[in-house]
Amino acid sequence: MLKFIRIGLSILSILLVASSIIAQGVVKRSDLDKKTLKIYKNAIAEGRGKKYDKSLKLFAKVLKKYPTFLDARLRKAGMLHNQKKYESSANEFKKAIELDPEYDPQMYFSLAIVQRDLDRYDLAAESFQQYINRASKSNRKERAIEYRDQALFIHKAKENPVPFNPEKMDGGISSSYSEYVPLMNIEGNQMVFTRKVNGQEDFYSAHIENGEVVNVKELTSLNTPLNEGVHTLSADGNTLIFTACERRKTGIGSCDLYYSFRKGENWSIPSNMGKIINSISWDGQPSLSSDGKRLFFSSGRQDGYGGNDIWMSTRTDTSGWTLPIVLPDEINTTGNEESPFIHPDGHTLYFRSDKHIGMGSFDIFYSRYVDSTKMWSKPTNIGYPINTEGNEGAFSVSLDGRKAFYTSDMAYLNDKSNANLDIYTFDLYEDARPMATTFIKAQIIDAITKEPLVANYSIVPLQKKLNKVSGKSDVSGSMISSLPTNFNYAFFVEKEGYLLYSESFRLEGIQYATDPYILKIELFPVPKATSSNLNIAKPIVLNNIFFESGLAELKKESDIELFRLSENLKENATVQIEIHGHTDNVGSKVANLKLSEKRAEAVAQALIQLGVSSDRISFKGFGEDKPVDTNDTEEGRKNNRRTEFVIK
Repeated sequence: MLKFIRIGLSILSILLVASSIIAQGVVKRSDLDKKTLKIYKNAIAEGRGKKYDKSLKLFAKVLKKYPTFLDARLRKAGMLHNQKKYESSANEFKKAIELDPEYDPQMYFSLAIVQRDLDRYDLAAESFQQYINRASKSNRKERAIEYRDQALFIHKAKENPVPFNPEKMDGGISSSYSEYVPLMNIEGNQMVFTRKVNGQEDFYSAHIENGEVVNVKELTSLNTPLNEGVHTLSADGNTLIFTACERRKTGIGSCDLYYSFRKGENWSIPSNMGKIINSISWDGQPSLSSDGKRLFFSSGRQDGYGGNDIWMSTRTDTSGWTLPIVLPDEINTTGNEESPFIHPDGHTLYFRSDKHIGMGSFDIFYSRYVDSTKMWSKPTNIGYPINTEGNEGAFSVSLDGRKAFYTSDMAYLNDKSNANLDIYTFDLYEDARPMATTFIKAQIIDAITKEPLVANYSIVPLQKKLNKVSGKSDVSGSMISSLPTNFNYAFFVEKEGYLLYSESFRLEGIQYATDPYILKIELFPVPKATSSNLNIAKPIVLNNIFFESGLAELKKESDIELFRLSENLKENATVQIEIHGHTDNVGSKVANLKLSEKRAEAVAQALIQLGVSSDRISFKGFGEDKPVDTNDTEEGRKNNRRTEFVIK
């Protein structure tokens, strides 16, 4: 148990302190005859010289003559513990306690440590509690409380192991060298990891098709004779932020965060992220949110909680970064919190800590951010046997939340000649999964010229449990963003001089990830008043206009779309539109025609109430006469029930 060894005191050092409590019926040192006293002193001296066998023989002589001399019995128990004869050590402590349960509280503390070494964590917790009940307030009592809680946790965790089926990743990822920090792009077709060869850390990329690794190559344009490692990959796979140390020319602290952009098959020369992000202390282990707007990393800088803490910076509108803030004490402790990984769902944070109650020195934990409270949940230990009594390192999870990736030297247990780290994957059990997440990938182009456009997009959850996501497409018109399932979304694309584009993603009730949305979005330029032909023949569907079933009453969910369209029309004051209403073929044709007209009128009136001049808006209903899909399926009928507008 590395955690106990690192924090705790050895049993021998505990027992070197003479007890101030002498109980009746117990032989004291002053009760020994001169010959036995000399043997006792020699036993102590041999023990201090680590001659444990000789020391134990001398203690045996003392105890043969004075079996109730508890100091000798306790020291003998300590010697046995130092020889890793834990069973015998525990028996000696138990004998001492049976002789006088109130002789010295330290007996219980030492017995608990031995029971812990015997993997009897339930008994260890009881013994720590016995010590706590008897000890005065002290640092050791505080440690005993921590040890008790950890022993209880370990006992429960081992009694209730979580599902765990690790498999080493093959296909060129695993080698005779160490590989670690596996991170996927959002599409799941590219993994970037670190490989350490003869002490040199470099980046490698694995291309993945249908879940199989088909190609692994070194990122030669990014690697240098210095170390590159512990990184994060943007959702589109085109930006890499990583940790680099001892960069004398460009460095700020002992280790800093750097970034590089993909340029075709190569990467740009890395640049330091600057003094806003980096400090004079150690900064590393970054994790970038899927929308590219939040950067989590671990840092040893001042003003934290102690040790290494997890910090977060937010991207500004000018593509800079805000001063990092330390995450609250739900996440950070006086110990070390490291290796953050923010899942593409934007709400589930995985990290490792050596202070939160766990199995060993560093355990993996997860916490969820709740938008309504703006707070992180109390971290949950991911469980045994994912966590062990040793150190657990960097951890990441696939987009759909079902696969986890982490680094381990578990092969060393079977082959002592192989002490390298390898990348493993396993099925992540359901409770530890993030929100199942899919993604939208789109290219935005001009509807007339077919040229790519840099446009603003926003993804607005129609339920209040999530915050909206917004961003810009790149120069190629491309954008990519995650979409947690089980929620409905309104998706908007806007650009000055163009008409509003909207899309609707209906994922409520879907608990697991679905196929991604791959879109080609055409933005129609706003017609100029001088144009001889102001009409845009293709109707523009308002995908986020919703009505009560069979009625012309707008649902509250429609407010977002109505507001966006009204603002777009206000910005383009010369545009006049006609709202079109359509239905499926359920019911009579006359009733459908009337319903479609009423619905178109409801949209027009809503826009007028939002400040659009009434002389710029007309409306018309078409009933079931202009279907865009079959009426033989529910999905087809849903597509036919739509609201559109055309430029007049």
